[in-house]
Amino acid sequence: MARHFLDRHRRAPGRLSRRQPACPESGGADFLANPVVREIPIDSHIARIYAEIVTSLKRAGTPLPTNDIWIAAAAARAGATLVTYDTHFAAVERIGSLVLEASRQ
Repeated sequence: MARHFLDRHRRAPGRLSRRQPACPESGGADFLANPVVREIPIDSHIARIYAEIVTSLKRAGTPLPTNDIWIAAAAARAGATLVTYDTHFAAVERIGSLVLEASRQ
């Protein structure tokens, strides 16, 4: 998991999307304790992927929030599919994304 993602969600704990309600402060510790979670440090390879994604998005005229581009770059580096509530990740050709629907309670 990219540090950028974790820092973003420590400021808004439990919110995986603007459409998700916030839950009590956990500082991300519960999330990191999950055995399937692996922190991905930002390195020069991820920075290069980030730059490639930014360039591609600008050419296509489909900008994304900076934090989301870092998340996409980390997912691309890990060869991971990004599971998200945000449909705009589909604009990033470099990654596979699985867009979830928020429950309607």
